[in-house]
Amino acid sequence: MILKSSPAFGGLFLFGMQSVYLSMSLFGIGYEVYIICVLLGIPVFFLSKYISKKLIKEKKNQMIGTWLATIILTPIIYCSIVLFFVFCVEYYPNNDFDKDKWKADKEKRYELTKDLIGSKLLIGMTKDQVRATLGDEENINDNNDWYYEIGYKPELFNIDPNSIHITFEKNRVVEVFEH
Repeated sequence: MILKSSPAFGGLFLFGMQSVYLSMSLFGIGYEVYIICVLLGIPVFFLSKYISKKLIKEKKNQMIGTWLATIILTPIIYCSIVLFFVFCVEYYPNNDFDKDKWKADKEKRYELTKDLIGSKLLIGMTKDQVRATLGDEENINDNNDWYYEIGYKPELFNIDPNSIHITFEKNRVVEVFEH
């Protein structure tokens, strides 16, 4: 017997004797966020209580100050931790372009591309000069659009390898950009 999910069942599908929990949320925010905030809120509460005892004389105002500080600071701390994690995941060094590094490690070329594109090093070069600088990656002389793989850039949800696109007009580079 299969029961379909409805609010009355709290997001549960029942398959015979087994039940499968589906992600539930409150105000569009998953319950796990609330649980993490409660766990973060406990030390924030006691720290706020300690500080309010030192700064506020009246007991009623101490409790109000403690709860207000906890309610305000806990989501701020949670968001700070999440943002810190996101920035750590997306960080990578931007190095100056070096022909030897470029040719040695195809998977870390993304570290060199910002300088390569920003300095406009390739603009005005011929196809032979580009091939000498960046190497031969099966780009055909008759083609005016060349691509060089630069590896997987450390980004949240990045599943495709990045590349740079070089456009030629009249056998000279006119545009370089990253995909």
